[in-house]
Amino acid sequence: MSNSTEPRLTDPLQPYLDDPFILPADVQKIIPNLTPRALANMRSRREADDQPRFYRVLGRVLYRRSDLFDWLEEQTHTSSRGQGEAA
Repeated sequence: MSNSTEPRLTDPLQPYLDDPFILPADVQKIIPNLTPRALANMRSRREADDQPRFYRVLGRVLYRRSDLFDWLEEQTHTSSRGQGEAA
């Protein structure tokens, strides 16, 4: 039996399990117009501000769901007239 005063151990991988990585082809299931080709074009421009954060692991590109939603929120605009009018 465990003593209630013992510190509770946490799994260091839990943040990754709670926010899974997904492949570029699966991004389109979450954001319909964001195709794997569009993502590849964004990555090739190498402009970090105008693309979702991604990870390259053993030659594969991966995205985290939370990074996609954070990036999507940053794309919100109050007007279509200019780039500097983000909400």
